[in-house]
Amino acid sequence: RWRSSCESRQLILAGYKSASANRWLPADTEKVVEILDELSRKFTLDPDRVVIHGAGGSVELARQFAMERRDRVRGLILSGTPIVALG
Repeated sequence: RWRSSCESRQLILAGYKSASANRWLPADTEKVVEILDELSRKFTLDPDRVVIHGAGGSVELARQFAMERRDRVRGLILSGTPIVALG
């Protein structure tokens, strides 16, 4: 199902599952970088279309990764988390 949707939209969908069942671990950040590096070697990636997604327990690390690695990520999708007012 995902393959045909991605092909028709010229998208690459890659996923990574942390060793932790409940959340990403700080060491997982390097694995995400490795995946992006591998995809960059195999495909011509449009840097303006690289998006990271976090759901539930992975929201904080996805947010942190997107903010710290702005050179690699242009979009951030968060789901399954409450919106907290700042201030």
